[in-house]
Amino acid sequence: MRASRIPHPASRFALLITCYSLLIAPLFAGPLEDAENAFNKKNYKDARVAYEKFVAGPEAKKHDKYRHAVNQVIACRLRMGEHADALTFAKSRIEADKDTAWEARSHRRYANLLMAAPHWGMRRAGEFHRGKRGQGEYVRSFRKDRTEAIKHFEAARTIYQATLADKNKLAELPKDQQDKFLPEALECNFDLAGALLRRGENTQS
Repeated sequence: MRASRIPHPASRFALLITCYSLLIAPLFAGPLEDAENAFNKKNYKDARVAYEKFVAGPEAKKHDKYRHAVNQVIACRLRMGEHADALTFAKSRIEADKDTAWEARSHRRYANLLMAAPHWGMRRAGEFHRGKRGQGEYVRSFRKDRTEAIKHFEAARTIYQATLADKNKLAELPKDQQDKFLPEALECNFDLAGALLRRGENTQS
């Protein structure tokens, strides 16, 4: 009877990597590859769906393309003129990323989007339709948008500082992004200052 052959440690490691590439990596590569292809073809609806599928994956936050995919969902919405939906998605990431190294970025992303969004729209049946024309009352939202953006810039600044002081939490980020976290925290201060300095915008709301 032939003795069973025990694989060399290096062989076992190679086997693990192969299993990962065959079983786990495609879970990310599939939706992300589909999303990139659709986006490059300017098929923003299908791209957005694929990016969202990637972002919703249970291990997505460990992937080095997680941040890119989140930003691309927003980009797709904006390319289709869906400003309100882009803001809704950006805001939803704050709760989704709560208590992780991504939380500060989510606050900052939402705040910057608020400051860049159209600050006007139509109010119909009590609902504000941002960046849309048509029937209803024309309203401006700059003051409300600015107030909310400042709140989230301040939250982002606080969380950036706390994350920088917590090496374990900072280690949740992909290695190539950890060194960029301090510059981001500093940039957030300038974002906040810019929001504080912006006034007017034909006021109202």
